[in-house]
Amino acid sequence: MKYLILILCFLSSEVKQDKNVETFFLCRSYYDQSLKRNVFTSVDEMPLCPGGMRKLSSFFDKVKYDGSFNNSGWQHEVDLNFVIDEKGCIINAGIDKKKTEEYSKLDLEYIRAAKKMSKWKPAKCNGKAVPYKFSTTFRITPQ
Repeated sequence: MKYLILILCFLSSEVKQDKNVETFFLCRSYYDQSLKRNVFTSVDEMPLCPGGMRKLSSFFDKVKYDGSFNNSGWQHEVDLNFVIDEKGCIINAGIDKKKTEEYSKLDLEYIRAAKKMSKWKPAKCNGKAVPYKFSTTFRITPQ
């Protein structure tokens, strides 16, 4: 009986250690050449936009564009991404899968708007604020 209790105590301490290891591996990052630092793509605590995602959506609804941005009559998508740094500032905004010289006027307008956003609550990994790559797609239909 004494050995059984000892074994159970040992196993429970192993489970706790495994949970800590698992939490560590949930945070994933890559080295960003342009920023010269690691940027996280998976974190324990996601960054928060001031006012929530609804406010984020309404913020980008205010982006001004005219027919010259997309006058073909079909829906246009903007795959916007940016990094929210450790202080909650928006940095390194861009369009996914496009080179800078390939950006449309509409893409540039969304990038400009992203740079004007208020500070976010930064992402956290193991309780520490970390830079996080945020990506979202906006679908714009001409009116």
